Amino acid sequence: MKDFTEQIERIKLKLKKAKETDSEFKVFGAKSHQYEIGKPVDASVVEEFELKYGVELPNCYKSFITQFGNSGSKKDRSAAGPFYGIYAFGTSLEEL
Repeated sequence: MKDFTEQIERIKLKLKKAKETDSEFKVFGAKSHQYEIGKPVDASVVEEFELKYGVELPNCYKSFITQFGNSGSKKDRSAAGPFYGIYAFGTSLEEL
């Protein structure tokens, strides 16, 4: 599996800069996620998900959620990301 550490570190820096630049959360969706990312998902949880649903998630996504973070820092928040942000891993499956 490719190592995405360099890209993840760049995202961390950009996220920090975005929060500093938009401290009043005026960018669309920023009030919701406040440029925060929750704790990473354990790799075993991702493996269980893949087995249960018979899918193989992209390695870059698995690296992101297991090395950087998942969802928002609070249960009712999405994580920083495009538009409304990134939903918690394994949630909102009915929308798929």
